[in-house]
Amino acid sequence: MARRKNPAARRSARAPGPPRNTTPLARYCRTLPGTTEDIKWEDDLVFSVASKMYAAFDLENSDELGFKCDDAEFERLTRIDGIIPAPYAARFGWVKVTRKGVLPLPELKRLIRRSYDLVVEKLPAKTRAGLA
Repeated sequence: MARRKNPAARRSARAPGPPRNTTPLARYCRTLPGTTEDIKWEDDLVFSVASKMYAAFDLENSDELGFKCDDAEFERLTRIDGIIPAPYAARFGWVKVTRKGVLPLPELKRLIRRSYDLVVEKLPAKTRAGLA
């Protein structure tokens, strides 16, 4: 019998729903109010609030993640070796961390929380109130 090479097919054969990324940062995302998670583009575990993305993890390499940031953080972060403007999303203020250890865990948690907050700030007042 031929083996499937499609990672999405392997995931769907294992269990329904998104695969469980158990890294500290993914666990942290799950603690933020109103957070949902799903697979997008077959390769990314995406965390959202009110259907708006705020963090994304590469399924094959959990050291790679992306998140939204403000203009000042974008400029600061993209000067660090191992952090790049996120492909396809840099114009929306997203960066991509390409390797583990570029920033300490507390700093990454702070940046993910800021990404979450930036998304929540743009939500309608009624939706924001429902998150509290």
